[in-house]
Amino acid sequence: MPKDGPLPVTDLRPFWTALYATARVIEGQVGEIEEQEYARTFHTASIVDPTSESVILCHAHHPWIAFAQERRNWYAEEFLPPPPTVGLYLR
Repeated sequence: MPKDGPLPVTDLRPFWTALYATARVIEGQVGEIEEQEYARTFHTASIVDPTSESVILCHAHHPWIAFAQERRNWYAEEFLPPPPTVGLYLR
């Protein structure tokens, strides 16, 4: 455990709100949502539109999001720029 105490926990309500709002705007839907589990440090969600699926990661301890090509339990440097239809609304 860090000397400064436990790590903060990200409030997921704004993330979930942004996911559902974005899905409505792009006429898509929220796909599968997986909350963070040990040893991952992120939550995983997706937004599905008629032509694609965008995988969005939300850090469990800091208010950061990232985009990925596929769902995995770990990532190194494989992050993607935000897809134009989804990234515009989740920023």
